[in-house]
Amino acid sequence: MPTELFTRGLLAKQAGVGPETIRYYERIGLLREPRRNAAGHRLYSPADLGRLRFIKRAQELGFSLEDVRELIAPRVRKASDCCDVERRATRRLADIRDRIRDLERVEESLKQLIGACRANPIKKACPILEVLESEEPLLDVSRR
Repeated sequence: MPTELFTRGLLAKQAGVGPETIRYYERIGLLREPRRNAAGHRLYSPADLGRLRFIKRAQELGFSLEDVRELIAPRVRKASDCCDVERRATRRLADIRDRIRDLERVEESLKQLIGACRANPIKKACPILEVLESEEPLLDVSRR
């Protein structure tokens, strides 16, 4: 039974990415250069689809393309070091938690600014614009 092959468009649709994304991944070496048929059309294998899905899922978990490259390497060598992958995932989780804390501080600052704006009876001097124009660090706004 012959292996199913995909054109770039069909591969992109199956993986849920754009054709330009596939070209980019080929350029940066995350996907191998595909073989071509007699007419010169690129043909991708189910393994290429699996690789694209791997990349997309890793990105959904917050991994950068460089992280993905490093995660793929053990798979290519067929000697996956689970401890190394776990360390990378643990670092990614710490980064995400840091970003969540930063976003929570931004959320609190925005709530306070919106509240100050709504409480401003004159509406001539906008508290939000005043803070944006100030020299004070933005995330220190919550101390006002």
